[in-house]
Amino acid sequence: MMITRKKNELYEIKHENGKFFLYKNKQHIKTFHNELIAMGYVKNLH
Repeated sequence: MMITRKKNELYEIKHENGKFFLYKNKQHIKTFHNELIAMGYVKNLH
């Protein structure tokens, strides 16, 4: 799942082995156990 925020910032959530990895511009930022929490985290960044 890809989420865009502001100019030139691309957030991507990838699912592997029951974990959700958050990437910003293809760089790993944080790991979550729940996709909704990851989406909420991205929403509250700005």
